Amino acid sequence: MKKCVLKKCMKLVKKSCPNYNDEKLLEIEYGLEGMYLSLSKTIVIFLIAYIIGILTQMILLFLFYSLIRSFGFGIHANKSWICWVSSLIIFIGLTILAININFTLEFKIILLFISICSFYFYAPADTYKHPLINVKKRKYLKLITLIISFIYSFICLYTSNSILSNIILLSLLAESFMIWPLSYKIFNVPYNNYKLYNS
Repeated sequence: MKKCVLKKCMKLVKKSCPNYNDEKLLEIEYGLEGMYLSLSKTIVIFLIAYIIGILTQMILLFLFYSLIRSFGFGIHANKSWICWVSSLIIFIGLTILAININFTLEFKIILLFISICSFYFYAPADTYKHPLINVKKRKYLKLITLIISFIYSFICLYTSNSILSNIILLSLLAESFMIWPLSYKIFNVPYNNYKLYNS
């Protein structure tokens, strides 16, 4: 299915842009493949969430997590199956956890403190394919990530909706995990890739 879709898309690209060289076409094909994988994965995850009756809560987690990840960045799986498993754990597993677990206030505060410290020390965390070379951009992304994490923490502690509180807390923890140097080591991918360009 994927190969068929990509083949048809690339035919359209070659037809509409005949001046593109092989390198440019490979770049476009790589981007299209990434879009296809992201879209298909999102559809499957939303479908699973709908079938098991957690779609609304999963959408909330998806939104909270996606917002802070768009500034904090973090690890990307280097294999498709790892991406699938990690996405299912984050969006389905954590949503189920958020619905069914009760965190004490003290435990929430500890976990929020760990998350904020993680963002202070490690955000934004780049990837080999997307190194964050610009120093000003890195500082800006760190600042926005911290601001979002403080806003999330405030909502998490003061909302009367325990599921919403858990969703926000677990979104922060998931993003913290994605930027830890240890996570990069576990998945055997390079960390602080911008240093290769600033050395």
